[in-house]
Amino acid sequence: PGLPAALRDAKGSLARAVRSLRAAAPAGSAVQGVDGGLHLLVDALVADVEAHGGEVRTRTRVTEVRPAGDDPTGYEVVLADGAVLRASRLVLATPTTGDLLRPLLAATPEASDGPDDVPGTPADPTDGLDEGAVVTLVTLVLRSTALDAAPRGTGVLVAQEATDVTAKALTHGTAKWPWLARAAGPGRHAVRLSYGRAGDDASAVPADKDALVDLALRDAAVLLGVPLPADAVEGTAVVRWTQALPRPSAAHQAAVTEVRSAAAALPGVAVCGAWAAGNGLASVVPDAQAAARTLL
Repeated sequence: PGLPAALRDAKGSLARAVRSLRAAAPAGSAVQGVDGGLHLLVDALVADVEAHGGEVRTRTRVTEVRPAGDDPTGYEVVLADGAVLRASRLVLATPTTGDLLRPLLAATPEASDGPDDVPGTPADPTDGLDEGAVVTLVTLVLRSTALDAAPRGTGVLVAQEATDVTAKALTHGTAKWPWLARAAGPGRHAVRLSYGRAGDDASAVPADKDALVDLALRDAAVLLGVPLPADAVEGTAVVRWTQALPRPSAAHQAAVTEVRSAAAALPGVAVCGAWAAGNGLASVVPDAQAAARTLL
């Protein structure tokens, strides 16, 4: 928005027009959230599913999806504890969708027609899918008047070439979200540091929580440019995400297209999720809605 006018003011220079728009935009204005935290969205979704008679199971890993032997249009979902669920429609939104799809694709009539050089072996549509990185988020609740002025605005992105910090990004949460600042109260700040890029050495991020918090505090002091002693820490939280942030390479996008095409050939099956659509609600929600429309 505003680009045509900015382009005219910049006498046709796209670079100058974009710079002027970025300079005029408040920090963090491209990012929106939910007052109280995005977990409220999850709670609302769970309540809606349950109100319609559905069930949400957490910490429940699916190990296999297979055709239902007595129902050519049905599926069986095998859980890690051995339980088997039956379904006539199936949405796969996990980064392991490719692994789960293979038995279904192998059971289709087309599977017997594989490539000419390898009879009976269908091409694997998941070849090229990026497995993503292990991402670790460390949140620090700090008592520090030095942070009242938000010395780095709402946050910092760290270049991969940086050698004085391990974190790849820092978000000053209480500077970014007014509801969080109100909840924290005067003089208390929440900052979140992110660790883990595709291709990084995972050993650079300590497995021990205390060591990881110490590293995050040192990184925060460097990135925010203020001293942060250990006694400034009032609370911490560590969350680790696996199979996160697949690299949006041409090979990954081509593999996603192949997986979508393969799933579309299976009755009652749809795929969606950040691994396919890209990260962020603006990508994930429309993709999920499109997946639902193919089944209903």
